[in-house]
Amino acid sequence: MKDKIKYLISGIGPGSSGVGRLMRVLAPKYEQNGYKVVYKREPKSIRSFLTHRAYLLLTLEIFLRTRGKVLFLLKTYFIRNSEVVFLHPQTAGYQLLFRMIASNKVSLYVMDNSFFCIRSYNTNPVSNAECLNCVGTLKPNSLCNPFPIKMSLNDNSKYLNELKNVSDEINFLAQNDLQGELIKKHFGKQTSVSVIGMDTNEASSIEKHPPVHSQIKSYDVVYHGASIIAKGLLYVIELAEELPEFEFFVPDSKDNIEKVVDRALPSNVVCRVVTWETGLKGIVSAAKIVINPSMWSAPIEGALLKSAAFNPNVATVATEYGFERESALIKNHLRLNNKIEIGALQLKKFLQEYV
Repeated sequence: MKDKIKYLISGIGPGSSGVGRLMRVLAPKYEQNGYKVVYKREPKSIRSFLTHRAYLLLTLEIFLRTRGKVLFLLKTYFIRNSEVVFLHPQTAGYQLLFRMIASNKVSLYVMDNSFFCIRSYNTNPVSNAECLNCVGTLKPNSLCNPFPIKMSLNDNSKYLNELKNVSDEINFLAQNDLQGELIKKHFGKQTSVSVIGMDTNEASSIEKHPPVHSQIKSYDVVYHGASIIAKGLLYVIELAEELPEFEFFVPDSKDNIEKVVDRALPSNVVCRVVTWETGLKGIVSAAKIVINPSMWSAPIEGALLKSAAFNPNVATVATEYGFERESALIKNHLRLNNKIEIGALQLKKFLQEYV
């Protein structure tokens, strides 16, 4: 009997995003194992082309986007009776996922919590804390907006209810144990879940704490994460407001940070656009404590792995289902309360006792 053709299908291709970095590893690995890899082309910013008045490049981008969508549809349209590993249905398309499930053996590699949360990062829109209100039964807050793809709340809810209806036909690939528990809590104990981890090749030096370079400034608190609320940016700025005697570092521009958190920054927050490769690695290494305060049930995050690899002191915000709760990688793990006043007291106590 002829073996089934195997496919890896992703709404995001190899790139610099979290899923993109994973795809840089998965694509060649799966191809070596006989899979055909199909993914969407990564779009470029139309706003950037408009800002720089690059109208020819803008026209080309529109053409390439249309061409990319058509090619993606053609490559996936005739897939039948195959084994399919599917990533990121928000960008690949829920309708495509359901069509794959109807005629193939599908494993869904879970990247975030979009399987129950229309925001993908399950933070409450009011409290900005970990939110589990839609686990089991969808009942999104009226302030919740679908992310990262814009659609109506009704359409997104319809897709997630349909996903629950067909969940018995899916093998869910979880990154960590608590994510696996969350999947079963939402879909039911009978749900097929395999915990396979997530390897983006970012933690190759996880066991080695490099020496701090004497010329690198040692900030009291270094934020290591993207400039979004769900990753804890607002929480860090509020900590800085509560603790004016300590110096905080955030790897982004002041203008962008103030735009995201919608407030002026306190004077004890130092802002500079820097990436891991252009200096953040050293800043993280030299910090008294690094903070990775994801405010959602985050699975494995590359930033947290790198923080633990290069600094023994790492703070997170305590969650019920986040990877931070089960991680044993951090030598001195400070789990902060999500209430800012309590978290600030915990952080202050640590910094005062820091040697």
